[in-house]
Amino acid sequence: MAKEIELTFFDDGNSQVEAHGYSGKGCKAATEEIEKLLGKSGFMKKKKEYFKGLVKGAQTRLTARG
Repeated sequence: MAKEIELTFFDDGNSQVEAHGYSGKGCKAATEEIEKLLGKSGFMKKKKEYFKGLVKGAQTRLTARG
């Protein structure tokens, strides 16, 4: 999949920046400058691709003992 950044502008003045084809923290790095230029920061939803490759083979298990 080719890497691309999709910008959506809504009638209410809000915008959405979405990265496609990136994995891990590469998507945040790719959109960071655009987000700064737009001048406002809002909700960030991380897609499954963001977490891909960040943790390999590591698991944490929490056990409650009482």
